[in-house]
Amino acid sequence: MNIGFVTDTNILKKREGELIKESKFFDNTNFFIDYIDSLEKTSCTDRLMYFMPNIIMEELYYQKLRAFNEIYASIYKNYQDISYGLKGELPICKIEEVLNMEKEEYKKKIKVLELPYNKTIFKELINDAVKKNPPFDKTKEGKKSDAGYKDALIWKTILYSKEIDECEKLYFLSGDKVFEENKEYLSREFNNHHPNTTLKIVFFKPDGN
Repeated sequence: MNIGFVTDTNILKKREGELIKESKFFDNTNFFIDYIDSLEKTSCTDRLMYFMPNIIMEELYYQKLRAFNEIYASIYKNYQDISYGLKGELPICKIEEVLNMEKEEYKKKIKVLELPYNKTIFKELINDAVKKNPPFDKTKEGKKSDAGYKDALIWKTILYSKEIDECEKLYFLSGDKVFEENKEYLSREFNNHHPNTTLKIVFFKPDGN
């Protein structure tokens, strides 16, 4: 049996201070990869696959980029203030180059899901946003008109990715209650696109653990 896993961004992202401590911005996702690899080396007959929607990869990328650049800007300012007493130049920031290299390495480990941007999906997104269909978040209506937009992009990526059809089961792990509270609605929608795959939506409290 092929079993797939997709993790939402809120499970994988970390606080700014923790992001800086990591040598690689995908370090906090490696435990999924390592766990799957270890299970496949046992007598387990199931084939486990880890999928990542490209929008999640890009969001993690920019979180790390933003956090690093903020720290570097602070260091640069302090360096300028005391440069009269220092020898040597402050190293040039090459964080984008480093992160892009890691991104390419990481793509070799996992199955990246790309959202096919076409008129059909664009119309669906507009319709879902206007009607506040899940995973657009009705609880924040009036506060944030776009609440759930990234969640909707992640969800559409799952719905329209043919790679999902390789799995008999797919686990979607999220720390967002909008998915858990709308399991039945989302499961019906998922079944229309992937009738031969069983979806399991699992809620994890996004507490960094």
